[in-house]
Amino acid sequence: MIKIVIVEGSLNHTNRGINAITRGTIFSIVRNFPEFSVEIFIFRLGKTNAQFKHTLIFNGYNVSVCEGTVKYYFSFIFTFLSFILQWLPKKWIRRILRKLKVLNILLDADIIIDISQGDSFADIYGTKQFFYMFFNKFVAKCCGIKYIFFPQTIGPFKNKIIRKLAGHILSGAEMVFVREGNSWQYLNNIFDGKINLKLASDQAFLMPPEKVDDADLDRFIKENKSVIGFNISGFLASSSKIHDQILGKNIDYTESIESVINHYCENSNLGVLFIPHTNQDYVVSLYIYNRIQSKYEDKIFLIKPKYNEAQLKYIISKCDFFVGSRMHACIAALSSYVPTIPIGYSHKFDGIMKQLGLEQFVVIIQGESSSIVEKIKKAFESKDSIKQRLQKIIPPTQEAALECSKVLYGIIR
Repeated sequence: MIKIVIVEGSLNHTNRGINAITRGTIFSIVRNFPEFSVEIFIFRLGKTNAQFKHTLIFNGYNVSVCEGTVKYYFSFIFTFLSFILQWLPKKWIRRILRKLKVLNILLDADIIIDISQGDSFADIYGTKQFFYMFFNKFVAKCCGIKYIFFPQTIGPFKNKIIRKLAGHILSGAEMVFVREGNSWQYLNNIFDGKINLKLASDQAFLMPPEKVDDADLDRFIKENKSVIGFNISGFLASSSKIHDQILGKNIDYTESIESVINHYCENSNLGVLFIPHTNQDYVVSLYIYNRIQSKYEDKIFLIKPKYNEAQLKYIISKCDFFVGSRMHACIAALSSYVPTIPIGYSHKFDGIMKQLGLEQFVVIIQGESSSIVEKIKKAFESKDSIKQRLQKIIPPTQEAALECSKVLYGIIR
């Protein structure tokens, strides 16, 4: 029995994007491991030490997955212990760390797949977040457990010490898949080609949708000539220190998005569907919804935060056009052939759209807050040509996503 552990993914996270990558990864493994049995586990940091059991259905088959969480502060203890022990034989390190039972899921792995929440192996979100992502791979390397990075955005590493630590981990991986060309170029440049690096597609492109029965939603879609979906980011709407470091203090994201929604409600027959992808997204979506509900009651609909990522993909697929600020809400739309314009803050948005040949339809909010409405209007006018492009490019993009598990199969075999 082959034991595969997915680290820093989840099927139980409030951020549906992390769950979407994980579902896609599991789907890819199931597709590419037909000859022998595989046990799939998920290991991540969380607020408590806990375990969850999940059952996924792919093509009529039930797939059982165990997800284990370990308290955040343990990551620093485990990293420190591994650092002290790293000069011992790897078997000894494994035996010593096994006394810490919360690590057993990780230590029992035949191979580890790293997801790092899609874009968190970087210091863009702060030093603490980097070390949360660093520890499991450092433990794996010290214990001689093989690990592979599945497609994600990696970097930037602005701090020199963090850059060195990242290089130490990346150079020890069996393979490092990145999901867009910007990461590929960045890592090649700063690590001088010392990493086994390959470009592939995000695993969320593979996630199948799950049908939703919602009479109110069905009625809203039926009563409107066409529907434009909006995914509004709670992170971009916040006023945290990290938010200000990334965007600056002069950008009012919420005001910009509300002006776009007002434009379509006032000047078209479109219905506007608010589709949160995290609980934080729901809070800001509800805020804007309440502000405009009295003016546009029959033209707006807010999706409640009760649906999982596969169900949200099904809902997004019912849209005729989509504006998203969460990468995996956008991927759900793109992989459903829905014309999409991402509103982003990092090179991951631009890079993935460039892979699809649609980079002209990206808004990087730091430099374009004043032109968001115009860019979205231009993309909406081009929605038919965008849809044609998606129908052509999405199938090979999904095939490229499946390549990762084929490489994984080759490493294990």
